[in-house]
Amino acid sequence: MELKDNKEIVDLIKFLGRGIKKHGLKVIIKTLQKVDLVNANTSHLDIIDFIETSICSKYNVLRAGLYKDNTRGDTTIARKLCVLFLRKHLHMSDEEIGRHYNRTRQTLYQIKSDFNKLDAKNKVDIVFINTYNEFDAKIQEYISEIKSETQTNNQNE
Repeated sequence: MELKDNKEIVDLIKFLGRGIKKHGLKVIIKTLQKVDLVNANTSHLDIIDFIETSICSKYNVLRAGLYKDNTRGDTTIARKLCVLFLRKHLHMSDEEIGRHYNRTRQTLYQIKSDFNKLDAKNKVDIVFINTYNEFDAKIQEYISEIKSETQTNNQNE
């Protein structure tokens, strides 16, 4: 190993140390687990980012709240929507989504089950269904844009 490689490793460790001090070990580990060095798919990460950012801005909640254990109210509703969309649009498994949001597979199954039981005639349920449909259309449009950009870039190369 060259001296340059050693310096890069030391710089990485220092950078991680600063991140741990600022954000905490759990957040850093969670972020590192998301990095897939073998199958780095930036569009996949971009879609997750778009879904979470869009939904959090609608409900006026912090994105970091989606990952916390003791959240209630709008943050929980936002997380439920994110879970449903990650499963639908990215075909992520319950285990993958569970690791992403720090939730058990059973909790995610319950979210899916509750969503399937929603009644369009119920005033409370219809609000959630309408919000779901609104975001679903936005996400599909965003994914189409990413695919067309990728195809254009591939044709230009």
